Amino acid sequence: MFRYFAALPLLLVTACAGQSGPGAAPTAADPSQPATPTAGTSPTVSASPTASRDPALAAAPAMSGDQLCSLLTDAQASEGTGLTVEKHRGSSGVSHEASCSWYTAKGEFVTTSISILSFTVPATTQMEKWGVTLADKKSPSPGVGDQSYYLVGGYNTNAGVVFAKGTNIFNVGVTAGDPNKRDEPADRALALARAKQILDKVP
Repeated sequence: MFRYFAALPLLLVTACAGQSGPGAAPTAADPSQPATPTAGTSPTVSASPTASRDPALAAAPAMSGDQLCSLLTDAQASEGTGLTVEKHRGSSGVSHEASCSWYTAKGEFVTTSISILSFTVPATTQMEKWGVTLADKKSPSPGVGDQSYYLVGGYNTNAGVVFAKGTNIFNVGVTAGDPNKRDEPADRALALARAKQILDKVP
């Protein structure tokens, strides 16, 4: 959803779990189980021994999963998507990462997701390494935070916005409409709106 977004061992393998091919339908998410990205969502951070040893990473995320969930109401997380949020769940992973996902009825799809990766140095110095592998550098910056890019949608991932603020990198992903029929311009616009909503609330 940073090598954070594109390193297959860290992220995309979790997003692809349960899929048999590019045309496969999204796998239902069980909210009673630990949070994992479903098809059509931005992947969240997944730790690895390499990531854990990176001296630039903070010992703990600046916000917990529950704190990320407090950034948006369920109504705000579903606004403009054509989907209704029934529940949300925060997840605080090992050491440096945390995320929150907002789910539709029975946890079938994630409408909005926010994740954070925290550092001991300015996050802008880490964007090339962790934040922009899936970035669309040909498009103008969304203009959020200290540095930001739109994220290119792809197999099992939606378009979104990644931005640096202070010592943190945030990823905001949105599913607009039918998760099986991605609308990248709509996803980007909604992700940017969500990013602007949370900007003043995050460290």
